[in-house]
Amino acid sequence: MNKHEFIDSLIKIGDIHAMRIGLSLAETKPLLPIKEEDLLIFSNDQFAQLEMIVNRFAKLQDMIGAKLFPFILEFTQQEQTGFVPFRDILDKLEKMEILSSAQWWVDMREIRNHVAHEYPDNPELMCKNLNDAIIAAGELLEYWTFLKGIIKRLEK
Repeated sequence: MNKHEFIDSLIKIGDIHAMRIGLSLAETKPLLPIKEEDLLIFSNDQFAQLEMIVNRFAKLQDMIGAKLFPFILEFTQQEQTGFVPFRDILDKLEKMEILSSAQWWVDMREIRNHVAHEYPDNPELMCKNLNDAIIAAGELLEYWTFLKGIIKRLEK
């Protein structure tokens, strides 16, 4: 598989994640913000929509960070040999204006990590993490559209 096929494949995968996030965000919008008492009355379908957001948010973010960011640096000849701390990669992408803020990505990663853990004994924290993830998922969708535009320009 050449570089263009590889990137096209990643974009297709990312678009699937983004589409499913978008559909689930639309379905859950009437439920927001999620409160503790909501956790007691949500249907299985409503929980499934929340799970879809959390799961696809994590997958899209992981794919961007692990595969697309390194590709962009390689393609723009910004890669370094040997181990490069991920924060250095984010800082380079910020300097290249591919990320508005390296800290934004770090914050998104923290939200992803928090929401990956369930806290059945702490519904307040569970609600906070879900609400944060839903907001972050919407931001990630916007960033995905922006990033695809950059990738298309790089490939030309």
